[in-house]
This record gives sequence, structure tokens and C-alpha cells, in this order.
Amino acid sequence: MAENLAQGDLKFFQQKSPEWADIYLSAEEQDKAILDDGLENYILLSLSTNRRADSTDVLPSNHTEKQGWWGDGLDDVLFGSKLWLRQKLRMSPELLNLVKQDIEEALQWMVDDDIIDSLTVTVTRDIGNANRLVFLIELNKLNEGQIGFDYYFNWINQVINRSNLDAV
Repeated sequence: MAENLAQGDLKFFQQKSPEWADIYLSAEEQDKAILDDGLENYILLSLSTNRRADSTDVLPSNHTEKQGWWGDGLDDVLFGSKLWLRQKLRMSPELLNLVKQDIEEALQWMVDDDIIDSLTVTVTRDIGNANRLVFLIELNKLNEGQIGFDYYFNWINQVINRSNLDAV
């Protein structure tokens, strides 16, 4: 595992059990946490935080509240994704399109805040597992080129994990 001790956010390492993440200390400097530039943390927080439903959104049958992050009440910018609204929908081309739109909406703040220049999202059904979607998120940063992140999303369990997990 390559270590990055640059200035930035704490780097979260996802464990093989997809609902767990952890931080690690540097092997060379035991008192220093491994950091990253924050992009992946931004993605994971944006996708795993429930964005407040609009008045036009249909709530899943097991929800009566519009959800939402408490910090949304502090300003006019909504944070998170509406992936939680799709949890009871059947796998279909329409669902793939809705999920793609939800991811784009959840990450748009990174473009608006000039963290990245643009993003491209591709959502497909996993050929090897009918209950899993694959998200490919490509971020473009000026002078740094394209940075790609790919995730599996277990539709039944509503859990996101990296598709290329290192043995941890």
C-alpha cells in the first residue's frame, strides 16, 4: 500500500467488510496519519449522505420523512445523494439513469467549488452479480488530468465499496 503523507484529509481505507472503513498510521512515522487530497473522501461522503427529498420526489414505501443532512439547514446548498430514494425500485435501464443523475447531482458541488473542472459518471449493472451496480466516476482536474474511481453498489444491501479493494 503506497503511503501519501502530503497535506490533506485523513485517508479512509475501506475494509473487506464494505460497511467498515478505517484510517492508518504511517509505517515510517508512527505518529502521522496517512492523508490524501480528499477527493475520494468527498465522493464517499457525498454518495453515502442522504440528500433531502424534494416535494416532487416519491419516498420509498418504508420512509415517511424526507431525510437530509442536518447541515442543509445552515445554508441553501443541499449535500448528499438521493440514492436512498431508489432503494425499492427494480433494476431497469430507468433505474440506471436515475442513479447516474443522483451521483452527478451529489458531486456537482465539487465543480461549483472549483475542486474539479468536470466529472463524468457511468453506471452499469454488474454482469457477475445481478444485485450490484458499478459506478465509474471520472474527475477532471486542471493540470492534473483525469482521476478515476470505481465502486460496486450492492443494490439489496445499499452498500458502496471500491471495486479494487486491496487485501487489508
